Amino acid sequence: MNQALSELLVPDHVPRELVIDFDAASDVALTFDIFKRMDELRNSSPPIAYSPHGGGHWLLFREKDILKAFSDGDHFSTSLFNAGAQEGAPDMIPLCLDPPEHLPWRMTIVRHLTPTKMRRLEDFIRQKAESLITPLVGQKSCDFVSAVAEPMPISIFMALMGLPAEGFDEFRSLALQIISPEGNDRNTPATAAANARILAILSELIEARRLEPKDDLVSALIDEKVKGEAISAKGLLSICYVLFLGGLDTVVNAMSYGMRYLAQQPELQDEARAGLVAMPDLVEKLLRKSAFVNPMRIVKQDVEIEGVTLKAGDLVWSMCWPASNEPGGDGEGQKHLTFGGGHHLCAGMHLARLELRIMYETWFRYIGPFALAPDVGPTMTGGSTMLIKRLLLNLQP
Repeated sequence: MNQALSELLVPDHVPRELVIDFDAASDVALTFDIFKRMDELRNSSPPIAYSPHGGGHWLLFREKDILKAFSDGDHFSTSLFNAGAQEGAPDMIPLCLDPPEHLPWRMTIVRHLTPTKMRRLEDFIRQKAESLITPLVGQKSCDFVSAVAEPMPISIFMALMGLPAEGFDEFRSLALQIISPEGNDRNTPATAAANARILAILSELIEARRLEPKDDLVSALIDEKVKGEAISAKGLLSICYVLFLGGLDTVVNAMSYGMRYLAQQPELQDEARAGLVAMPDLVEKLLRKSAFVNPMRIVKQDVEIEGVTLKAGDLVWSMCWPASNEPGGDGEGQKHLTFGGGHHLCAGMHLARLELRIMYETWFRYIGPFALAPDVGPTMTGGSTMLIKRLLLNLQP
């Protein structure tokens, strides 16, 4: 740990028996296997715990407690995503808004990302998957992250938004600069510079689409209204900023962690390759097994959860992997929290599911058995989004 537990401050209202020595942003064990570390933590910690690291925050491990934090807008807020939370970042609309204010803003996005509209992209997504996976046929190994998980969903999202394809490397690098935890402090000159560059790119794109609309998401958002009024330039830039970060990261991790789990499950691979498991069911299982998000909330007013008092102003982290994989709940229909829940359920989940299904279908059509290859050094990160940097796989004919 970065600091000895005895050196860190714990608020008076926090029972000392609930304090644990865990740094969600920079715990070293997370960098080698986030799921093993989460399982250890869940088994050794109270269901509601408190970490004094990173300024101090509560940790929720149970599904029912996390769903309360996601759904109880009277007591829990996402206002920590307002401008100023990170150097150079704008308000993260609609993520920074609480109900009922968030709903009309959220609808400007979700009505363009419905299952019906996303299915229109199926042929394009399949072509992209085949173009990336077929070159791996006959290869003995690959880094799945760089070979498939980064280029496939990111290029699809860029096309959906109207971002230029030649910006791929820069856009991915900028998103990682914002999302990757560097200790507990992201308010650095590098972060400010990355945010400034992202906002400049998006501002240029928005202005171009105002002058010449095209068949893309930014053009559609320009025509949207909130409560009967056109979205302001500031509001539109905020929405596009949220989409930029989510679109350049979420599915990358979902694909990579899903494949990491499959690489350790040869029987499940065989079933998928033989068509003995429905692909939509496989997608949901892998999303559950690879829940890599720990969404944060701020307590708006004092609230009690299972006899524990959380005070107004307290920060809460929802640990979604333990909650999605509770002991005794391993049924095939068990739900997961990988897309969050409540008022801020992931707006892009239908596109994500489509991309994942098509990727798995294509992979098992062309690629034989595969397993984890030996790797040296850390490959993952902690944080509110637990990233995977690389995934080395051994491929069999």
